[in-house]
Amino acid sequence: MDQTPDAGGSYLAAQHVVKRYGRFTALNDVGFTAGKGEFISVLGPSGCGKTTLLRVVAGLERQDAGRVVIAGRDVSALPVSRRNVGIVFQSYALFPNLTAADNVAYGLRSGPQAGGNIARRVNELLSLVGLTGLQGKYPAQLSGGQQQRVALARAMALSPDILLLDEPLSALDAKVRARLRSEIKGLQTRLGVTAVMVTHDQEEALTMADRILVMDHGQVVQQGTPRTIYDRPATPFVAAFIGSMNFLPGAQKRGQGVYQLGRRTVAVWREPQPIETGQTATLGIRPEDVVLGHEELPADERLPARVSGLEFRGATTRVSLALADPRPETALEADLPAAKARELGLETGRILQIVLPPDRVSAYLAA
Repeated sequence: MDQTPDAGGSYLAAQHVVKRYGRFTALNDVGFTAGKGEFISVLGPSGCGKTTLLRVVAGLERQDAGRVVIAGRDVSALPVSRRNVGIVFQSYALFPNLTAADNVAYGLRSGPQAGGNIARRVNELLSLVGLTGLQGKYPAQLSGGQQQRVALARAMALSPDILLLDEPLSALDAKVRARLRSEIKGLQTRLGVTAVMVTHDQEEALTMADRILVMDHGQVVQQGTPRTIYDRPATPFVAAFIGSMNFLPGAQKRGQGVYQLGRRTVAVWREPQPIETGQTATLGIRPEDVVLGHEELPADERLPARVSGLEFRGATTRVSLALADPRPETALEADLPAAKARELGLETGRILQIVLPPDRVSAYLAA
């Protein structure tokens, strides 16, 4: 992937960023751009470099190489205080001895609005994040979701060029997290502020971001819209990290879009990497794309599979399958709507015919 984005036309650009800690390289020639008002999510496992990248953009860490451009201005050598960024931390980072209003007003008192109507601005911001009437509450008197709203209002107080969010929802319970992510996205859209959010939660990234950067071992391994990342993962790592993915190893390419899997052939329309005829590949398909119960199709278009397990998940049922061919048995999972599972009358041990739709299968060159 090209790691040399052009800053021209973008509101935020990181170019050829390198960050080392001793012999460890946390960021290895990383680059990305963000447009005005765009919401970027940086997604990846622990230790992949995503938080380091956010801290470099913020000015909390100094890169060893590369540059950061915000609103057409090279800020690579500037401290955080001169970059006009708002930061929301995972831990809220509120002053426990200050009220919600005073926490929001803290930056305003030393900023360009000092001497102006700070109280009015604070009330506007607290209203914006749904905290009207809680101005006099201290952090200990607020719920986790309310504290994060105060942190968000404080970050927006000085109308920053860039809003940076470092796993802002990870300390909250699931219901509050789901509600607050919708509120943050709505607020960001209304204000038109460019936002970069670091997260390890794929659901957050998929629901909130306009574009996702997937990182691994200090590099951006794929970037694109949430649908592109999910539907067309560029590597097995991305495929496995975003959602669930079945991998069927040992498929040999026989021709254009045709792979031999045991004694059967499988049609494949997606090859993220070039694969030559005769090379061995791993086929990937998501559980919700596996089609069950099509005995009427020609034999060469379906695969026999044994039901090895059933997991009821409310609206869906996860079906564990075992393909007898190729040998040894290959495990496969399928997700069905609950109504479809009931219609099929699934039970452990039953032999089913399954179909792998060609437009939902990806082939990856075997390592």
